[in-house]
Amino acid sequence: KHYLTLGVTVAPSFRIRNLMRDPLSAIGQNEMSYNVLNHLIEGFKGTDKKSTQYAQMLFGGGLMRFGTSIEGDRAEHVRRPIDAGVEEQTILDNPRKVKAALGKVWDAWQEFGDRMENVNRSAVYQQAIARGATPLEAAYAARDMLDFSMQGSWVAVRFLTQIVPFLNARAQGLYKLGRAAKNDPKRLAYVSGAVALASIAL
Repeated sequence: KHYLTLGVTVAPSFRIRNLMRDPLSAIGQNEMSYNVLNHLIEGFKGTDKKSTQYAQMLFGGGLMRFGTSIEGDRAEHVRRPIDAGVEEQTILDNPRKVKAALGKVWDAWQEFGDRMENVNRSAVYQQAIARGATPLEAAYAARDMLDFSMQGSWVAVRFLTQIVPFLNARAQGLYKLGRAAKNDPKRLAYVSGAVALASIAL
């Protein structure tokens, strides 16, 4: 399951589709403006690691690493550059250094994917703050856009989501969609209708 999920989510085609699909999904399921382009611009700025907002979202749990929250084996991810050394590592004269260099390319691609995953969360966060929410409430709203860390409590469900690729993502997506339909059916209808009309036109 791990390698299949990783193989799918690391593909450029998946990430491009995700970046196109998520903004539409976000406005249909969250309290935010209908300006998709503005969300992408806002979100891209807000996911800059040097920004205060990024730090607040990270601290409040509002960010996701592709498919999971930023936790678990993150320590291993941080340890890798330390193990690689400094300066001399730029000379690829042994297998360890080659591996370290390839690791940097991989990390850069993963960081790019993570940023794309969090662009819409960042827009949700910013607009929640603008409505008067606290940073913690805004971080919760960003995380709740689609919370991959939720697993359910029934043992059978937890077992299935651990072995079936994307099952948990689908379950959480349907759960969020159901709540959005209940909480704000008009908003969801507007967005669904617009997407349907665009599809028909295409």
